[in-house]
Amino acid sequence: AGGRGAGTGAARPMRLAGRSQGPGGVNLGQKAGRAEALADYAGGGRTFAGLADYLVVNVSSPNTPGLRALQSRDQLAGLLDAVKDAVAGAAPDNPPPLLLKVAPDLTEDDKRDIAEVALEKNLDGPIAPNTKIGRASCRERA
Repeated sequence: AGGRGAGTGAARPMRLAGRSQGPGGVNLGQKAGRAEALADYAGGGRTFAGLADYLVVNVSSPNTPGLRALQSRDQLAGLLDAVKDAVAGAAPDNPPPLLLKVAPDLTEDDKRDIAEVALEKNLDGPIAPNTKIGRASCRERA
């Protein structure tokens, strides 16, 4: 997420070439500066469904304005439906596991909502995040 990588145009040939020695996952995100989050995530899922060993729906990047809003219950459910549909269409016989990466600084209500949506959508697992918006707790420990 955050649009800082080389994108699908560069990543797809690398996956096709088998550049990775171990399991190769693909991080799905919204391209920076675009408003079409569903299209970006679903497009990435469609492109890499048959190439990646696992896919990560990343809605935690603090560098992409508005991205964390996708962690709300309704938006997350719609996003996951779009990605799952794209992946199922691209790799119906062998879809890769679908993981979810969320922000570390969520409220308890947000965590509960996200967990419920993840269970409802039968996601394969979480990704433990490490990128926070604020750094106050880091300074307090120093």
